[in-house]
Amino acid sequence: MNQEERLSLLEEALARRLPGQGQWQSVDRGQDTTELEEAREYQYEIRSDRSEAQRLVVLLRSDGAVQVEYHAEKPGSPFEALFPVDDGKEAATVEQVAAFVADLLGEQLVLGYAKGFWTGGRQFLRPHEVDPPDGRRIRWVTSWRGTHDWPA
Repeated sequence: MNQEERLSLLEEALARRLPGQGQWQSVDRGQDTTELEEAREYQYEIRSDRSEAQRLVVLLRSDGAVQVEYHAEKPGSPFEALFPVDDGKEAATVEQVAAFVADLLGEQLVLGYAKGFWTGGRQFLRPHEVDPPDGRRIRWVTSWRGTHDWPA
């Protein structure tokens, strides 16, 4: 499957789950894509009403993988989730991406940052997994509309 076909699948999946939420644009992330159409990258951006800094970017990378970036007003931002796309499984993967993004926007998933050498770092969690927040493990939680933000 070529990059244009992957883009089409991803556009359709996101349009079904997120009608009218964002827009696609071709992006150049430091590479010359004028000669190699397959190397072109595309991003879909959804801006938040909460702040200029908060946004989601769905990036169709030149290697065919899909990267979801959560930009927040937190140290270490953006926080990424990578969805590798195996040949023949493109449709299933883009459906996973669309569901992941819809869950973030619908606050069915939140972004948290946990302490810990082995298990620490950014984590995308269900709200009930951090409610009430465990102050010994979770440093902060942010959600798309702010419903589950901690500390306030």
